[in-house]
Amino acid sequence: MSAPRIPVLIVGAGPVGLAAAYVLGRFGVRSIACEQHSSINPHPRAHVVNTRTMELLRNWGIATSVAADSLPREWLTRIIWTTTLAGEELGRLNLMEEPAERLAVRLTCSPEMTQSCAQDRVQRHLVDLVSQQGCCDLRWGTEVVDLADTEDGVQVTVSRGGETTAVLAEYVIGADGATSWVRRHRGIPMNGMPPLAQQINVCFDADLTDLIGDRGAVLYWTINSTARGAFVAMDGKRRWTYNFEYNPAQESVADFTPARCAAIVRDGLGTNDIPVEIQSVGGWTMCAETASRYRDGRVFLAGDAAHRFPPTGGIGMNTGIADADNLAWKLAAVVQKWSGTALLDSYQVERRPVAMSNTHYSVMNSIKMASTGIGPTAGVVVERLESPDAAIAAKQRADLGPAIEAQRSHFGALNQDLGYRYDMRRAAVVPDLTPLPESGDPAVDFVPLARPGSRLPHFWVKCSDRVISTLDLVGPHFLLITGRDGADHVKQLDRIADVPSVAYVLDRDIEATTPDLHAGLGITPRGCVLVRPDGHVAARLATGESGDIAELLPRVLAGHAPSVTVA
Repeated sequence: MSAPRIPVLIVGAGPVGLAAAYVLGRFGVRSIACEQHSSINPHPRAHVVNTRTMELLRNWGIATSVAADSLPREWLTRIIWTTTLAGEELGRLNLMEEPAERLAVRLTCSPEMTQSCAQDRVQRHLVDLVSQQGCCDLRWGTEVVDLADTEDGVQVTVSRGGETTAVLAEYVIGADGATSWVRRHRGIPMNGMPPLAQQINVCFDADLTDLIGDRGAVLYWTINSTARGAFVAMDGKRRWTYNFEYNPAQESVADFTPARCAAIVRDGLGTNDIPVEIQSVGGWTMCAETASRYRDGRVFLAGDAAHRFPPTGGIGMNTGIADADNLAWKLAAVVQKWSGTALLDSYQVERRPVAMSNTHYSVMNSIKMASTGIGPTAGVVVERLESPDAAIAAKQRADLGPAIEAQRSHFGALNQDLGYRYDMRRAAVVPDLTPLPESGDPAVDFVPLARPGSRLPHFWVKCSDRVISTLDLVGPHFLLITGRDGADHVKQLDRIADVPSVAYVLDRDIEATTPDLHAGLGITPRGCVLVRPDGHVAARLATGESGDIAELLPRVLAGHAPSVTVA
């Protein structure tokens, strides 16, 4: 009997694998997702759900649910440095205390805001979403043990409950995490730095209400010689994690028993009076690596399988979900034959530079944190804080003020979040060569642009008696937005019947609730903007006086549109 066939098999059902499954399902492409664990891992790891990811979750219909499981809004804007939770506060950042112009951009550039929601809860919402959609066969407790290339696909051998079966997949996505079996099986090396540190992450239950009072924050960095680490508030109630470094040359993760971890947590709290119940303990390696390639034939890598960042920036899971969104629509296009296979080459072209940028950003954040008493080289800060010489201790406390303020781009990196562009050679866009605006801090200062390769800017618009975001118009289709006199472009798009698309004419189908949307999109009334299913601008005819959308769209799907000036 021949092996059953499936368009896409996904290895791993974490947030990245589930995101890929859902986006494929939006196009009606069926998949199988194999997860070696028997259920969702209850140990929370990532927790930052950045603005771009929240926009994607909004588009998928679960942003409100994720926000409801997140920290209270007032906690999200505060990061505190303290000796212990019960001890002296050394400094804090309030992310709402920014220059007025920068804050205005943050509050108006998106219909969503960054949230802090434990990864296992994000994963639960995605599991429910994928299950309700019904296009993915989600197989828990199932391990992929072999991948063998065939003439028209990949024969995948899976093991479940001691039984081995085979599935023939057209394509495989390796979303199986930092130690990716898929990556190792395909012989894809990781490039980057040696391991930066070994960490222990303790999840515990405790009522810290009296200890915290009105100092609710997303992060509390504890700076002392006994327990130097970070408390992360997971729900603003009783669920917490405490993360700290250990030396693997001297001890192993197994040495950190629940009793020992409870004692370490109490050292960080600065009190033994609060009951602490350890839920789980995990070890992990802080790395800064990117896969040398994201594709090997019909096998692709996404998420931590393709890149590993230090947590300083909170962008690992977010980068992976954007990987999945980018890859899945392209696989759908090829599987459904409204694009050739060359489009798939643009996945690595577009996403690997984003990972490289995020790696650099995260490493630089990690290095800068040393000046605040965090990290493997920060011991001297602690020594000075605890110095018996009052003058030395006072000087170090004074120095912490500007050192903490210098971390603002670490926690408020809006441009790192929303500003990445797919305008490199061989990306699936048609560049229009408009100049980029000057910006200040490359991580923080975001300028919304409808320039090809950029994320479609957010504007509130009226559509069918509802006020929605322009980002709500994005979906499992190409989106055409034309100026008020650009209806001819809609007719051009209609000539490509096999490519899913929708079109809106300004002032006819959608109406701006803010100043002229033509200017916001960088078009005249006869111009138009073509947007990909992942929300990035594919092409723009600024004046519409020349150019044909029916000619530009195939160039986008070919994945190697030349850089030309398009009117």
